[in-house]
Amino acid sequence: MVIFDNPATVPAPVGLYSHVARTDLGGKAILQLSGQVAIDADGNIVGSHDMAAQAEYIMDNAGHFAWEQVPGQYAAIIADWVARAETQADAVAA
Repeated sequence: MVIFDNPATVPAPVGLYSHVARTDLGGKAILQLSGQVAIDADGNIVGSHDMAAQAEYIMDNAGHFAWEQVPGQYAAIIADWVARAETQADAVAA
């Protein structure tokens, strides 16, 4: 079963699509994200001319999707994934 969702923790999508599609596979789930750009809830570009800031914003949003969509037993894995992405964004900024 596929569940399409637009979490309230991120800005609404522009157009007719969903931010996330979740496919349940027994005790596991696959999340497919789409349309992730560095635009805040007011329509402003986050980190204009700053690729690291934009990447961090996008990864933070991805983290919100994961926390809302994936059962608690996977929370530590998601937290690790988000932390690694933020570390990579910091490396790009340096």
